[in-house]
Amino acid sequence: MKTFLQWVDGALSRVESLTDLLAALAMFSTMAIVGGEVVSRYFLNAPLQWSYDVLTLYVLPSLFFLGLPGSYSKKSHIAVDLLIDRLPDLAVSVILLIGRLGGMFLFACIVYFGVEHALEAYRSDESVPGVVTFLVWPSYALVPLGCALVWLRMLSELPANIISIAHGGSADDGPTRQQKDKVFYE
Repeated sequence: MKTFLQWVDGALSRVESLTDLLAALAMFSTMAIVGGEVVSRYFLNAPLQWSYDVLTLYVLPSLFFLGLPGSYSKKSHIAVDLLIDRLPDLAVSVILLIGRLGGMFLFACIVYFGVEHALEAYRSDESVPGVVTFLVWPSYALVPLGCALVWLRMLSELPANIISIAHGGSADDGPTRQQKDKVFYE
């Protein structure tokens, strides 16, 4: 029987897989739009009037904020661990807990103010004028969406971090030294 934390982890993993797929589609869309812009501008002498707005308002924020939760959960983000590798396991677990709590506070602030900003843009019908008028609230909504998923992942990892400290610090958060060496040398 699954525990509640295993169920939460599975649900978050499924959502993160979806956001990773959407981020990959945003990456493909970026390449397609930029390629289409180059062909249109230099070969057809008819630049795409909407490409810059679509890329900056929707596609690039989607790429970053929808890719953020999956990269955090897979520990694919940049980590500087020169000092961490030399510390005892308990110290590492305590540092990870402090970092996680700080990150949770930061992401909670981003989610709170991001939701406020997106709702204000929605209520005021804020848009970017041009050949095509683009609403900006969907772009603003990507920020709290991606950050809320990271916050939830941090919250789901918190009990394991606390248990690790209670048991003397197993420091099982993140890849082991052997896993890092394997990835680096392959």
